Amino acid sequence: MSGESKNYAQHRAIASEAPQSCGETYNRCMVNETNDCDQRELPCRVIVAGYGPVGRVVTDELETAGMAVKVVELNLVTVERRMALGKPVAYGDVTDRQTLERAGIKEADALILAIPNENVAVEACRLARSLAPDLFIAVRTNFVSKGMLAKQAGADHVTIEEVVTAQAMSGAVLGRLVNRGCGEE
Repeated sequence: MSGESKNYAQHRAIASEAPQSCGETYNRCMVNETNDCDQRELPCRVIVAGYGPVGRVVTDELETAGMAVKVVELNLVTVERRMALGKPVAYGDVTDRQTLERAGIKEADALILAIPNENVAVEACRLARSLAPDLFIAVRTNFVSKGMLAKQAGADHVTIEEVVTAQAMSGAVLGRLVNRGCGEE
């Protein structure tokens, strides 16, 4: 077996299992007929699909917050690096049912689709929703039209890059010009 084939087989296995809980107690309000809140210890298991710049930042922030994060990634070099650090990782395509199951989709509390391919993200969202109906799914898209498709596919939250970019740019310009006295009457 060649070194590359051996690595491929090795990476198909889950690198390590995510902890069953964050070790902290969080409050989740489950609004029922009497508007009571149910306080309980929650498992904080998150799957982040895509470990490019967006996925890395999301993963770092979630891990810093004490959540157990498992990354799903297709890049073997990235998978090897994460494995070497002892971090949970699953090699595979996020649109593949077996990959999502190996990543723990049925036990996860959230799925972050940080992959740059919008069509794949929408397809993965649809599959994830069918496997885990109560899962919180957040999706990244470039355009509003794909964001709408992601919502239709079952996304709970969509971050649309063209909207976020517009907000950041207008905020920077407004902040700068208002400080100079522009726009004031």
